[in-house]
Amino acid sequence: MQEFPSPHDLFTVLGAAALVTAGTLIGAWLSSRREHNKWVREQRFEAYVNALTMLLSLKVILSEFDDVKAEHEEAVELVHRALEEGIAVDGRSQQIGEKLDALGLRLEESELNAPSILSPIEVLGPDKVARSLDATAKALRDRNPKEIAAAERHMRTTMREALNLR
Repeated sequence: MQEFPSPHDLFTVLGAAALVTAGTLIGAWLSSRREHNKWVREQRFEAYVNALTMLLSLKVILSEFDDVKAEHEEAVELVHRALEEGIAVDGRSQQIGEKLDALGLRLEESELNAPSILSPIEVLGPDKVARSLDATAKALRDRNPKEIAAAERHMRTTMREALNLR
């Protein structure tokens, strides 16, 4: 005759099975969360690098614009003096105009690319990083070197915090 397991044995086996199942589910959930957090961090890193690259490019364009503007002012002064003295004017103004046109095209290209570069930051967050980017862009528009430096420092700090970097 076959003996049936006692209720105590059944509860022990079922309890062990339930604990193993619960442990497996919790482990899978934790692993999934870790993977998701890793993915978000990688996406943020890429978005932040793209935004920093765009801002650096914009700073270079603005710096070159300042140089060309100074060159233009110097050329205008030379043209005025040449006209006063009856001397022929060289072709510098045309070269300066071409430089300004090229800078304008680069600036326009940056403006066209900005939404695709900055949108991931709006989506991935945190909002603090997006606000710091806006502040940096405003400082660049205002062309105040102290504000630019402070805004860039704050932006890098918020990005590092969002990426859990020290």
